[in-house]
Amino acid sequence: MAADNPSSWSVRDGNGAPKSSNNTVDGAGNITPQHAIRTNGAPVEEGNPLPVQDANSPASLAQQTATAGALGTPADAAWGGTGSSSVVAALKAVWSALTGTLKTQLQAGTNAIGSVSVSNGSVGADASSAANRASLPDAVGATVGTSTYGGTGPFAAYILVASVAASTTRANIDIENLSGAQIVVVRDDGTAAAGNAPINASWFILAGGSGAPSQGGAWSSTTFRGRIQIWAASVPTYPPTVMVD
Repeated sequence: MAADNPSSWSVRDGNGAPKSSNNTVDGAGNITPQHAIRTNGAPVEEGNPLPVQDANSPASLAQQTATAGALGTPADAAWGGTGSSSVVAALKAVWSALTGTLKTQLQAGTNAIGSVSVSNGSVGADASSAANRASLPDAVGATVGTSTYGGTGPFAAYILVASVAASTTRANIDIENLSGAQIVVVRDDGTAAAGNAPINASWFILAGGSGAPSQGGAWSSTTFRGRIQIWAASVPTYPPTVMVD
C-alpha cells in the first residue's frame, strides 16, 4: 500500500449521525488516525478518553460551585414536603424540640399533654332540667347535721349530712351510700355562698341498701370539680362514705 494514501472511516456524533474522519496509512500499513474528535487539545484515544457526563449536570467544577451557591445549604432548607433535604430539616426540627422546649417543660413538670390534665372537667355546668329544678334546695347548706333542704318538693325536710367543696385540682370523687335509706346528691359549681341558691345545680338519688351499713347506691367521677352536698331524711347512724383524691 502506498505511503500516505488516505483512507476514510466514519464515526458517529452524539445524535448517532455518521461523522467522517481521515486516516493516514504509511508504507508498512500502519494507520495513523486523524481524529475529528479531540478533547483537552489531544485526539480521543486510549489514555485520553472522551468524558461522559450527565446532560443535566453542570459542565464544570465552577458551574457546580455556582449551582450549589444558588441552592444554598439543602440540609438547612425549610420543610417542603419532598426530597432528602426536607427530611433532614424535619428531623433536625424534631431533635430541636426534644432537646429544647419539650425537655424544659418535662424537667419543670409542665403538663405537656394538656388534655389529660386533672384541671380539666366540669364544675357543674350540667344544671338539672327545668322540670327538676323545683326539687333543688332553697340554698347551699351551711352546717352539716342541721341545715335543711327547704322548698316544697319531696326533699324539703331533708338534712345536710355531708358537704365537699369545689376544687379545680380534684382527681376523683366517690360516694357510697351505706345509710340504709335513700340520699339526695346535689352538685353545683361552688360559687354560691352558704345560704344562697346554688348555681349550675343538679341533683340525683342514690338508693339505700337492705339495711345499714349495707351497700346501697354509689357514684363517682374523675371530671366533676364542683361542690357536692348530700342530703338525707335524717342524720344516719352510718353516713354516706365520701372519698376524694
